[in-house]
Amino acid sequence: YAGHNDWRLPTLEELETLIELRCYDPAINRHVFPRTPSTGFWSGTPDPHSGHTAWLVYFEHGKSYVRSKNVEWAVRPVRSTP
Repeated sequence: YAGHNDWRLPTLEELETLIELRCYDPAINRHVFPRTPSTGFWSGTPDPHSGHTAWLVYFEHGKSYVRSKNVEWAVRPVRSTP
């Protein structure tokens, strides 16, 4: 995508840095991230207790949850800087 092949899902910690608790529905700075839906976004952080679940951040209110990998949620891919 966009001429790069090193895209990945952000870690839970990286994704949680986008949360703006003073904001709600979505709990994110809309000036920086316009059009962000109030839904869950997958992180690349697996649940250490199960191979079938991973962490996501639900941006309606900014909480994080473990959910089944079989459910579709949004993604916000990132690239690592060298």
